[in-house]
Amino acid sequence: MYSKATRGGSPARTLALGALATIAISACATAPAYESTQQQQTRTLTFMSTDNSGDAVTQQDIVEGIAVSAAQASQFDVVRGYRTQSTLNGAVYQNFEGVAGNYNDNNGDFEIHYANWAKKPSDTFALGSNLVVPFSMSIEPGASTTTVSLTNKRVVKDSIFLPTNPLTSKAQAEADAVNAVMNGEMFVPRQELIEGEFDSQYPDNAVYANYERLLGEYSAETAPDYYSNVDTVLEIEKGNVFVIKKDDFEHLVQVSVFPYRNGSKVTYTFIYTYGLTGDGGSTYSQAEIDGIIGEIQTVANN
Repeated sequence: MYSKATRGGSPARTLALGALATIAISACATAPAYESTQQQQTRTLTFMSTDNSGDAVTQQDIVEGIAVSAAQASQFDVVRGYRTQSTLNGAVYQNFEGVAGNYNDNNGDFEIHYANWAKKPSDTFALGSNLVVPFSMSIEPGASTTTVSLTNKRVVKDSIFLPTNPLTSKAQAEADAVNAVMNGEMFVPRQELIEGEFDSQYPDNAVYANYERLLGEYSAETAPDYYSNVDTVLEIEKGNVFVIKKDDFEHLVQVSVFPYRNGSKVTYTFIYTYGLTGDGGSTYSQAEIDGIIGEIQTVANN
């Protein structure tokens, strides 16, 4: 089932793809002979060419979705980056540890990287290990769907010269990667902007107070870019970003309340995130959207 806990743009996704760009700098070694114990398998995925919002789904969207999904299906943590400072010479190192999916532009392979390495920002080489498990990938666009085929190549290599301290063994990395790619749930994340308004019989001060009392304001400093603190945008407007908790997930909703006739008018905006599934389907749910809107209305009239 698509995990909506990662809605609104996954930090793990951004970090994973960004880290791999740095890893590619160090890919200069030829791996020693490795004998695979994995059987060759092929998995075929089908994704909608146009999402539920009517937007085209590009090949890049699909590849990035598979990369994130495969990393999340691994038994290892998704790659994270951090900095350390040497106690010997005070040098600062960029460190990367964990698993990330990647599309190799040079040969068209899809890869799972098992990273445990560090480098100085000014250096072109890294210290540590970066195990790479490649899969051949073919992408065939169609009229209404795009078909993706992935086949494990029964190869594991370390892209760092003279590798040390690998995240795991080559055999374990290959087994984990094959299981993640062949059996993991694959999704292409999508977003739709939902906007609307409704009238309330209650005065604007009382309605806005309900949102503050029942929902609590979401920190504008940590809200995603597409949400903004709208407090004092207009003198007659009261607004902010609030959190609606529904079905164990948090939804950020930007709400503004205006005085209107003998009551008030409420406007709302939120980003609905869903996933396109590898069987040609989608997790898009109008009932789920209606449920969020219903909660916004219920709080206003509480």
